[in-house]
Amino acid sequence: MAMNFKKAREQLARAQAIISDLEAILNQERRLVENVKKAASQVKDSEVLLELAKLPVDRLRDATEETVRVETLRKYGFENIAAIYNTSVSQLERIPGITLESAQEIKNLAAKMYDAVAESIHLGIDLEEVTSDEKFLVENLQGLDVLKKETRNTLTKIKPLTESLQKSLTLSTPVKSRIRWFFTPSEKKEQALDAIEQIAIILGDPVTLTLVESARNGMAALESRQPDAINDFKTRSSDYYAILEEVTDYRARTDANRHFNQELLD
Repeated sequence: MAMNFKKAREQLARAQAIISDLEAILNQERRLVENVKKAASQVKDSEVLLELAKLPVDRLRDATEETVRVETLRKYGFENIAAIYNTSVSQLERIPGITLESAQEIKNLAAKMYDAVAESIHLGIDLEEVTSDEKFLVENLQGLDVLKKETRNTLTKIKPLTESLQKSLTLSTPVKSRIRWFFTPSEKKEQALDAIEQIAIILGDPVTLTLVESARNGMAALESRQPDAINDFKTRSSDYYAILEEVTDYRARTDANRHFNQELLD
């Protein structure tokens, strides 16, 4: 079976270079998405705790028919629901008059209030006082926005193309060495030849060229994007919030007025 090893290896090298470019953009998108989810969770947690801090510890009485030693909790520094949420059952149990069962019930009530507040508010960024978590969130949302625009929303097509090329490249492994090729069974040789042919078809497809160009443009745009993401966010916040809702389960809002309807706990 005749084999032009030089030509085949050149084609495999080209395929590998393209795979590297495609994987680079996919890895960037994955990293940005993970960062957005992590930062959004931290921002949302901070917003919920701010609201819980506004609820006096007395609200525990409104949430249960069981007796809650509010005065005792307040005496030991637990003035609001946020303080209860941030402490542990063991710390509560150390308070005189608070049993293990009571401590568990108090923590459970605080957790339910946290969930209620988290469900009631939309995630938003206060531009008057941007925290480090909010800045990190905006920067990564900006990155996703850049990728969407520069790749023209082709990232969903880039992934299957990368997987197809990678599969064919793996099947063509025997071609990388004359010695390996010599000892490769006929069936494996046929698979390798078919894989090389498939790679040639993929590389010659205009769609592939378009996707590779999009991937490279996306990476270049990320490297040269506007350094101050906050200023960009101020003028295009709706675009950022749209991406936030697309990537996470959080509902976004465009105002900076954090609020909480206390009727939710009544």
